[in-house]
Amino acid sequence: MKKFLLPFLLCCAALAAYYNSFNGPFIFDGLVSIKNDTLIRHLWPLGRLIHGTSRPLVRLSFALNYFFNRLDVFGYHLVNLFIHAFSSLALFGLIRRTMRAPKLSLAKRYSPDAIAFATALLWVVHPLETESVTYIFQRSESLMGLFYLLTMYAAARGLGSATRARGWFTASCLFCAAGMASKTVMVTAPLLALAYDRIFWARSWREISKKRLWFYLGLAASWSIFAFIAMSPNESRYTAGFGIKYATPLEYVRTQPGVILHYLKLAFWPYGLALDNGWPFALKLSSGIMPFVSILALLCATFWALKRYPAPGFLGLWFFLILAPTSSFFPLADPVFEHRMYLPLAAVILGAVLLCGDVTKKLVTGARLRILILSGLLAVSSTFLCARTIRRNSVYRSRAAIWKDVVAKRPDNLRGHDILADILTARGELRNALEQHQEVLRLRTFGPVADDKNPAAVQYNLALESDKEGDLDTAIVRYRQALALDPGLLEARNNLAVALARKNKFQKALTQLFQALLEDSDNEQLKANMQEVLECISLASRISPGPSDTPAVL
Repeated sequence: MKKFLLPFLLCCAALAAYYNSFNGPFIFDGLVSIKNDTLIRHLWPLGRLIHGTSRPLVRLSFALNYFFNRLDVFGYHLVNLFIHAFSSLALFGLIRRTMRAPKLSLAKRYSPDAIAFATALLWVVHPLETESVTYIFQRSESLMGLFYLLTMYAAARGLGSATRARGWFTASCLFCAAGMASKTVMVTAPLLALAYDRIFWARSWREISKKRLWFYLGLAASWSIFAFIAMSPNESRYTAGFGIKYATPLEYVRTQPGVILHYLKLAFWPYGLALDNGWPFALKLSSGIMPFVSILALLCATFWALKRYPAPGFLGLWFFLILAPTSSFFPLADPVFEHRMYLPLAAVILGAVLLCGDVTKKLVTGARLRILILSGLLAVSSTFLCARTIRRNSVYRSRAAIWKDVVAKRPDNLRGHDILADILTARGELRNALEQHQEVLRLRTFGPVADDKNPAAVQYNLALESDKEGDLDTAIVRYRQALALDPGLLEARNNLAVALARKNKFQKALTQLFQALLEDSDNEQLKANMQEVLECISLASRISPGPSDTPAVL
């Protein structure tokens, strides 16, 4: 009974952190891929169900959810919580067995159960994981995470077993294959398992080749699933790959050091969490130098540690290798999403737990007092993180609430304002929706003109500065002066239209946009602004101004 106490406490902690998450509606990708996906409404034929998706096992799990409880979100949230709780148990088991590995002496210095429990507890209640648990569609991340941890756990059991190794290794290969069918981040698992064997168990590469070559060939065989999914048409072809229009591989690489530092900040200070960060790409080389130097230093420290102190170096390898598919040179439409830290967070927490134990051991000589201090620190930290998770879950209570949270924390997130405008319009909150549409217009503006010797360009850039400072009246005058000097200055005409729309002069804004489109009929930004102005006019026509209001349409 005693050996089940710590796993039971982990499950209780998961329930305590996510007890208020069961009523959150389908949001963002969940609307398209669950609520409005007619394919998940039939379990058979199986081929039709899993065709055209990069995450066939995840879609199958949604289909099973639909089979048992249709679109009742409670069942979907319950499955997500079960996945997260079982993942914490797998992490607990993996750390506990690793600390007893023959090449690691930590079991003599620390209690493996205590270190494993502290790490798994802080991980399971950390608010950075809410996006993978409470946001229903991101079951793909947590399900992949579960299979990743089970792959490593089964490998550890096989490496430590003299009689049942073959069975555990076979299970590890099956878990790895299941993970590949959940999300392509799993592609790093065979490499991490091999490094894990060499660092903690094997005396040499020859030993691995002689005794366990078939096992790693089995893990590598699961890459065929990844290759088949990558070559098949699926939904990710528009948002991932070298052909996406959002950024080049070089721009994506320049962006990711800042993103990784952002992830690390959230791991230690989980404030400012946002569903959609709207992170800008680093278009200039100079914009990412300091983050690049910082991450390069961490990478060098990881490689140095792998050579001199392999056990702590493995934590850095775990962190960077799992992040590599989403935080390297392979471009994705969105450079940052918090759910990508689902597994890398475990390495950060374990490192912090071990460091805290080392520092306390050096400063406090009495064993009983040391245990009391560490237990108190764990209780305070886990309670704080759990409270933050509960608070974060409350933001997912409605679509409006989550997107209001996004635009409050990321005011320059165009997509956030756009989605919130649609939600508020559907709810009949037309005046608030109009404000969001005007924010969309504000963000859809052209930047400065480089030629500062041109008088029109000078006036335009001055207008842009006034615009950014919120002085719309001055900005409008200067935009008009720029157009008087150069009627073909498209940027000035577009931004004049936006400024007029923000002053509720929608008809005048339309006139400017029509003139701009006559000069450049294929300009997508002008078309988008035209659509926004038309929506603003439609909304404004349905709002009855009060006695002191300015008429909505002039």
